[in-house]
Amino acid sequence: MLLQEVDERRKVIMGALSPRITAKAKDNEWKAVTEAVNSISRVSRDVLEIRKKFRTFRSEVKKKAAKEKSEREVTGGGIPDTKDWKPTEEALLALNETEAIEGHSGPFESEDVIAGKFD
Repeated sequence: MLLQEVDERRKVIMGALSPRITAKAKDNEWKAVTEAVNSISRVSRDVLEIRKKFRTFRSEVKKKAAKEKSEREVTGGGIPDTKDWKPTEEALLALNETEAIEGHSGPFESEDVIAGKFD
């Protein structure tokens, strides 16, 4: 459900800040995601928890994909050990690929700007 809701709002949530995509617009989209997730979940979470859950899951999947890629490119190692991908992980990879294709034009990761992290 979380991935589906983020995917429906990915242009704003994952897009770079601009005159059309403001921090307030991103916050509103995350609130909508949180409401949708909480409507079917037994555990109620706030916006920050939902954002952290998504960010953590996305980071874990990226690491898994990077490790698989590096194992694939090893010379003389034989057949690489392929990872078993869960459907949710595959969905997140597809979401990340869509983001990469559409591009990222800002100098910062948009969530870093919202959170006030500039280092």
